[in-house]
Amino acid sequence: MRILLTSDSYLPVVSGLTTVVNGIGKEFEKQGHTVAIIAPVPFNRRKKNALSPVVLGISSFRNPIRPDHHVALPRYKDVEQKILNFAPDVIHAHTPGPIGSTVAHIAQKKSIPMIASCHGVPGYITSYFPGIPKPVATFIESMLWRYSRSFFNSVQRVVAPSEFIEQTLKMHEIIKPISEIPMWIDRPVKKHGLTKNTARKRWQIPIDAYVFLYFGRLDYDKNLITLVSAFAQLQKQSHTGKKPYLLIAGRGRQAHRLQTYIQKHAIPSARVKHGYLKQNQVEEVYALSDAFVMPGLFEAQSIVTLQAIARNLQVILAKSGALP
Repeated sequence: MRILLTSDSYLPVVSGLTTVVNGIGKEFEKQGHTVAIIAPVPFNRRKKNALSPVVLGISSFRNPIRPDHHVALPRYKDVEQKILNFAPDVIHAHTPGPIGSTVAHIAQKKSIPMIASCHGVPGYITSYFPGIPKPVATFIESMLWRYSRSFFNSVQRVVAPSEFIEQTLKMHEIIKPISEIPMWIDRPVKKHGLTKNTARKRWQIPIDAYVFLYFGRLDYDKNLITLVSAFAQLQKQSHTGKKPYLLIAGRGRQAHRLQTYIQKHAIPSARVKHGYLKQNQVEEVYALSDAFVMPGLFEAQSIVTLQAIARNLQVILAKSGALP
């Protein structure tokens, strides 16, 4: 089968969405299907494509809200030609953005079967504007839901990664059939000689500490200032036993704000590791930790939380989104 995936965000951006799209594409290829992905690429990289699955790049510009992302500028005829050249048997859209909506229109015109996954809700978008008044945020969310309703009701079937997303879509009048299909996670990589103590030595973390880990994007929707504030209160109340230690690892727009907050409030046992983590480093941060914390308010599934559970870590989760 020839399967065309579409997404308004893709590698090298690291996020739950890009992980899912890339993982699904590779898995389909392993099963013998032919896969291509329509996704944004910077203007100067449209002709450089060494990725697998192959990417049919759409010109884009840097997102002013999330500088590590790009906003696609799909031209209808260009997208239509890409679809006709690839000749898909089915299209699976992963975002309702400019690429997804353009492809949906072409799929209807050409009578190509199309399904769509929902990886987030409008509240996730408005969280990037924490200073706007609540009535304005509510209005924006209502407009986004109106747009999302039109998009998801235009495809044959909708895929939801969690019960929370499925129920939310139904509550907002998505009437097309919805299938709840969670994203799988790879089994933990067992690295010879990697123990909690050896990992802590590499990361210069006290052996006798109780380590709380947050690993993921350092962005507004993850509610990380609340996490650091709660950790500071925990430290004040902890007088016996292991001393608490907080490691926040990942990259995103809130890294500097988090570091400033930690310094301003004198929280020496909280640390921000800003940057991309290689796979061996990911295994190390899980190995050195005692508990994983996810304070995000808009999680559609939270792959990193599932990874933590698979590594036998205790998890502390926000009572919000798909997490409870």
